[in-house]
Amino acid sequence: LKKILMVELDERVVETCTKYLPKLSQLAFNDPRVELVIGDGMKWTKKFSQEFDVIVLDLTDPEPKGPSAKLYEPLFFRDIKKALKKGGILAVQSGSLSFQTEWVKILRSNLLKVFPYVDVHSAVVPSYQVGLYSFTLASEKPLHRMSISQIKKVLKKNVSGTCKYFSPEIYFASKVLPTFLKEQLCM
Repeated sequence: LKKILMVELDERVVETCTKYLPKLSQLAFNDPRVELVIGDGMKWTKKFSQEFDVIVLDLTDPEPKGPSAKLYEPLFFRDIKKALKKGGILAVQSGSLSFQTEWVKILRSNLLKVFPYVDVHSAVVPSYQVGLYSFTLASEKPLHRMSISQIKKVLKKNVSGTCKYFSPEIYFASKVLPTFLKEQLCM
């Protein structure tokens, strides 16, 4: 990673995480590659055109009429797409596959209105005790063209140390969903 721009609406989130969860952030906010902006991500996204390789959205859970509802709509995803470089990837925390299946379906549908390639991945997230969790990836280009050995080479070249969770095998396994979930998500 050469540069990371993090836009956070609430400064207290950063302060609290830095103070009480130092093992999670591991001094990331002190890294010279990180630019932390306290502000509205929806407004910030409009400022960019073909700037980012990856955009990660870790948003609050959506409520149909809640304050973050607009962050899950096609209009915002169009701004995200414009901010991504060609072939860039959007990664969205997309809720519990166990308890928010309908929501994951709506999010996937909204992403497909903007991006031709959308994949739902599952993961176990111990800090969220809501069953099987999901992350959704979206792009203008197909998402799964690398083999396990190719991903291992990329990791070896770009990641110092070891990953505690991620591996090429976990990545491929995470996109395999049970038949009943695929049916519920209209996949």
